[in-house]
Formats: sequence, structure tokens, C-alpha cells
Amino acid sequence: GPIISAALMASVGDAGAFKNGRQLAAWIGLTPTQYASGETNRMGKISKRGNSSLRKYLIHGARTVLN
Repeated sequence: GPIISAALMASVGDAGAFKNGRQLAAWIGLTPTQYASGETNRMGKISKRGNSSLRKYLIHGARTVLN
């Protein structure tokens, strides 16, 4: 809760700079990489871009909620 939100606000700052939630998630590194060639579009693994500690907090928080 408060630790994750503080880390998010400290690293992002102004969330209004992003067009939508997917752009914010891509900036953090939570969205999968995309491989496209011609008409083929494949999704890869989660990228390692962005703030690694923030990504770790968000993933562990989501796992806690699911359990």
C-alpha cells in the first residue's frame, strides 16, 4: 500500500505526462516486448526496462492480492 504508492510517486512524478495506463506500464517495464514482422505479431516476455525496484513492488503486491 503506502510503500508502493510512495515509490510510484517518487519515480513517476507527474502521471499526467502519460497518455494512458499502458504507456505508464510500458515505462515501468511491466508490458511484454512485441515482435512484429509483416502480418505476424508476437508478444514476448516482460521487458527489464524502467525502475526495477518499482516493478518488483508492483509484481509482489499483485501476487499478494491474488493469494
